[in-house]
Amino acid sequence: MRRQHAIAAAALMAIAGLSACGSPSTPSADGGVLRVGIVGTTSTVDIIDSQIAPLISSVSLENLVRLKPDGSLEPRLAESVENPSPTEYVYHLRKGVEFWDGQELTSEDVVFSLERYRDPNSYTAAKYRTVDTIEATDEYTVTVTLKTPDSNWPTQASMFSSQIIQKKFYEEHEDDFGNPGTLVMGTGPYEIVKLDPTSGAEFKANSDYWGGDVEFETMEVKFFDSETNAAIALRAKSIDMVPSVANATSFKSTSKAEIVSSPSCSLGFVALNTQSAPWDDIHVRRAVAYAVDRTAFVDDVDGHADPITTFIPPQSLETIASPEKVEAMIESLPQFPHDLDKAKAELAKSAYPDGFQAELPTTDFSNNVTGSQILADQLGKIGIKLTVKNQTIAKWVAGVGAAVEKRPAVYTAGAGCTPTPGYMPSYWLGSAGLVDGGSNLAGYGPPAADRIIKQASEATTPEAQFEAYTELLTQLATDVPYIPIMALQANLGIASGFEWANYTQPWWNAPWPLDITRTS
Repeated sequence: MRRQHAIAAAALMAIAGLSACGSPSTPSADGGVLRVGIVGTTSTVDIIDSQIAPLISSVSLENLVRLKPDGSLEPRLAESVENPSPTEYVYHLRKGVEFWDGQELTSEDVVFSLERYRDPNSYTAAKYRTVDTIEATDEYTVTVTLKTPDSNWPTQASMFSSQIIQKKFYEEHEDDFGNPGTLVMGTGPYEIVKLDPTSGAEFKANSDYWGGDVEFETMEVKFFDSETNAAIALRAKSIDMVPSVANATSFKSTSKAEIVSSPSCSLGFVALNTQSAPWDDIHVRRAVAYAVDRTAFVDDVDGHADPITTFIPPQSLETIASPEKVEAMIESLPQFPHDLDKAKAELAKSAYPDGFQAELPTTDFSNNVTGSQILADQLGKIGIKLTVKNQTIAKWVAGVGAAVEKRPAVYTAGAGCTPTPGYMPSYWLGSAGLVDGGSNLAGYGPPAADRIIKQASEATTPEAQFEAYTELLTQLATDVPYIPIMALQANLGIASGFEWANYTQPWWNAPWPLDITRTS
């Protein structure tokens, strides 16, 4: 199975117990078109093979549940969810939900979809680490049994890595599933009808959508190679919005559009490969940590971010502990405030006292390019000479997901997390992410990290969870495989005449056009 690492994104707090609810209310079709700009491109809408694919596939594919802006979970393809024991989740499917070809959704499709993402050869397998079995109890019931209690699981069913596809369609098109000319088969409000890797994707309204009528008759997603070009297109009125804007102030100046911002727990951070020289030297990593000036990074995104020194965002930790307790814990961790003298002193202790040269690959995603340039400038002041190499998204993704000993040091922004504090550790750390195509960018998977991540996910009380994450963050701050730099806001550039209700990240984990309306 082909694999690539995906950059995913952020949300708020979720709870597990769900009850049945009626079909969501959606506006009636007005015959119009919605035109959305996205920076990046993809040659497939199969999320297993592309980091951009979830932004496209979520228009068409749905999940068992959906995360709401207030942090709770609401039923989607699952009419209700039961949690009869700490390790058992029973999903009761809506009856009568049809794929675009008229075939009814059944538990067989759900089991097939989740098992595909659970495949050990897929990067999404890390999300299913605690899953023991996924079974079709009957035609409309799916039971997920965990090996151990896992506080991360309830929200996982709402993530892009749990989107439901039609089993029959996949089996008939396994070799080219998701590719142009084949695409996918889903139940969502907009059926994808065309994908052109050079220009974008086209969709039509699902006239038989189980959730009711939808706002727009057709929808277009247009690909752009840079945020500036997307802003110019928005100003020229050739698109209506850009959902992910990194440099909000400059984008607003260029596009003349409104910027809508919301909190997110997406991060900008540096990953240093602990299994490859020179980054495997602890003194090199600590030197980099001291050399980083977070103020410059925050300035780059026009202040739409806050400096951060811990790999789990404080707002995620605050779902299990008070803000005061979280703040005290973070202050107790080993700290690396910007200090060039200390950075040079650490480098002098390393095997590279006079510095070294290395490549720093980057790509046009979020503020990766500018952030990489800032990092190169800052490290140059202590003798670490980085050459920034701007690559296509596909090449960059292949590089960071290469064999673990070949993964480069990178700066990246986006990252994302679920409402629970376990996302960042379980996805970016641990031995599960060390396989080819895995998500552990820093190659950091000591047994202690696996033990703590497991301990935290199995904890039955918030206090026990917080204790485990405190131990983990202390270890990370000591070994410095990742250097957290800033917590980013989510920014939407939107033209007048449109409104996106409750815009927040990760918008790509649900059929997001349902939240967009035309106001004039």
